[in-house]
Amino acid sequence: MLTPKIWLCRHVRHLRLALVLCLVVSYGSLLLLSIPIAAYFDQMRGTSELDPSTYPEDSTAGVSALLNTASRQLVLPEVPSGNDDFRLAATPLTGAPAASPGTVTPRSGFNSSYGDASSRNSPQQISADGPWNLPVLPVLLDAWRHRNTSHCDGRLELFAREFARLRSVVVDRRFCAAKAKGGEEVSEVLRQDEQAEYYNGIKNCFQLDCGGTRDAAAAALSYRFNGFNFLQSWLVQMKTQDVRIDDQTAIEPGFTVAFMRREYANLYHTVNDWYNLFLMMVFFRRRPEETNVVLVDAHPKGGLDPAWPVLFNSTRPLSATAPRTVYAEMVWGMQGYNSVLKRSYSDSVTPPLLEDFRRFVLDRFRLDSTRKLDCSNISVLFIWRHDYVAHPRNPTGEVQRKLANEEELLVELRRRHPRYRFDGVQIDTFSIRDQLRLVSAADVLVGMHGAGLSHTLFVQPYGGTVELVPKYYGSGNYHFANLARWRGLATVRWVNADPRFELKRYRTVVPVQVMDDLLDKVVGQICLESQNARLEKRKLAAAAAATTMSNRPGLKFSGILTPRFKRSEKRQHFRRH
Repeated sequence: MLTPKIWLCRHVRHLRLALVLCLVVSYGSLLLLSIPIAAYFDQMRGTSELDPSTYPEDSTAGVSALLNTASRQLVLPEVPSGNDDFRLAATPLTGAPAASPGTVTPRSGFNSSYGDASSRNSPQQISADGPWNLPVLPVLLDAWRHRNTSHCDGRLELFAREFARLRSVVVDRRFCAAKAKGGEEVSEVLRQDEQAEYYNGIKNCFQLDCGGTRDAAAAALSYRFNGFNFLQSWLVQMKTQDVRIDDQTAIEPGFTVAFMRREYANLYHTVNDWYNLFLMMVFFRRRPEETNVVLVDAHPKGGLDPAWPVLFNSTRPLSATAPRTVYAEMVWGMQGYNSVLKRSYSDSVTPPLLEDFRRFVLDRFRLDSTRKLDCSNISVLFIWRHDYVAHPRNPTGEVQRKLANEEELLVELRRRHPRYRFDGVQIDTFSIRDQLRLVSAADVLVGMHGAGLSHTLFVQPYGGTVELVPKYYGSGNYHFANLARWRGLATVRWVNADPRFELKRYRTVVPVQVMDDLLDKVVGQICLESQNARLEKRKLAAAAAATTMSNRPGLKFSGILTPRFKRSEKRQHFRRH
């Protein structure tokens, strides 16, 4: 007789397999649902049918009136009080300013939610240096250039299913709806639903006259961007006919990027956003002084907001723009979740221009991006993770992956290496400029796995990183190890395997000897490579000198070449200094 016990014994392997499959499916579902896609589907509920009757009669019909003004100077209409930050000097409408060196004065009156412009009151010199006019684009960007389609008589260009460029596009804020106001203090909006901070009602917010019948714009509206992309809803709900411009429509000449931020308070995701916009500037050959950013979101204030108007000519939330504005050239920027820094994990492709991006960020904050290595006086910066309230969804401010023995590590390491400099900071309590100053002055960056290690992108090119991962977090997330690898930094990664080192409240103990060994390995690699580089330089100089001297009759030259620094001497070299 087949009893339940016998049946269970016979099928236990199948039951285990079914349980594992259920867990995998459940975990995958949670990951997918963690992506804020509700806004996307809310926007997709609207149809692409447009009702011209919702618009009042304008004195000037069609975008042709705007296009016909290319040969004259445009004067912006009167700006309502409180919105002084979108005034621009009179500029020809066609295209952005020419890419010739000169002086550009940044806009004044940045919105208070996005930082103070006092650090950039003086005119910014447009430098001929930088990647803004590369004769040959990197391979990835060149592939984007060849994967584009054009619609609406060239006024709409779609690139590689990632971003778009629109010319003479109207943004009408009457049709851009978000539940949240934006720019509030976090304490005022604790537990606020994240979807309230996105423009879910966006039908007819963007308007681009494609001419002809509705069928003429059907090809453009059927285009599909990659992934769960907010650009998809912008496109399918864009008005493409009967777009009118009247005397009340403000005019924005120059180059503008419209962008929606996800994870706005997280440094890692924000750095991805900055890198995406940096690639947009390189791709369209625009300098930072020529690039204006409009943030199409309604997030409250965040600690990273003041960096935006420093990196770009101006940064404003959509709510701070004129009620109805026509932009001469607007780019819909690549969304952060589609960042090259994230996709490259699986593609095994090194993201382009990482060192140029580092110099761009540091130069915009007027920080020296170079520092000489001194192996007898290594500077080590520890990044602490402490509880803090960064956004409304975490009202308690509790964070995971914290070090339990911070003070012990600093005291013991200073005792063991008196000639080294050890500093430990909760880096999110500093301004972004001070964060970059601390990181760019360090030789080695140490921290628990977390957004602060995004500063790996700003460590010195010869530097190194030590990443610490608790046992409960797992070892499969290589965000920051990849950043270090792409930049060619010396890096080690420690994953705790001993449950005794895990304490309550997400605190992890890192034994002093373990940390000492990790630093030994990183510093040894840094100094080994530096020593070998110096020796190679001496060899080349000696060979060149020998060649020069041998060409002179009656003279002989013997170059003395020092052997390479042996790897077996690495630890001894580190201890000796």
